[in-house]
Amino acid sequence: MPRIPRYVVLGRCGRRVAVRVDWSWQAFLLPWAWPLLRRLWWLGGALTACLATAYGLYLIDGGSGALCGLLVVDGGGRVAAGLWTNALHLRQLRRTGWEEVAVVLAISVEDALLTASIRYPEPG
Repeated sequence: MPRIPRYVVLGRCGRRVAVRVDWSWQAFLLPWAWPLLRRLWWLGGALTACLATAYGLYLIDGGSGALCGLLVVDGGGRVAAGLWTNALHLRQLRRTGWEEVAVVLAISVEDALLTASIRYPEPG
C-alpha cells in the first residue's frame, strides 16, 4: 500500500501554501533548477557550480576516472537536492513570516490546501 505524503500548510496575509515534508522527485530530476525555482539561491548555485566543475574536469581529462567523478558528483547533488530542497524551502518560508497552519496527509498540494481550509478555516 502506498504511503500518503505529509504536507505542512503555512499561511500569511490570507494566503496559504503547502510544502511536502518528504523526498522531492522534482528536485532529484532537476537538481540545478528546482532550488532556483524555490528561491534557494545558494543551494542552486552550489549544485550548479559542483556540476559544472565535474563536467569541466570530465571534458578536460576525458578519462574513466573523470567520468566516475562526474557520476558521483551528479548523483550526490541529485540526492542532496531531493532530500533537502523541501526542508530548506519550508525553513525559508518560516523565516520570512509564514506561520504554520496545519500538518496534513494528502495526495497532492491541492488536496493538502483543501484539507487545511476545511479543517482550519481562516478566522474572520
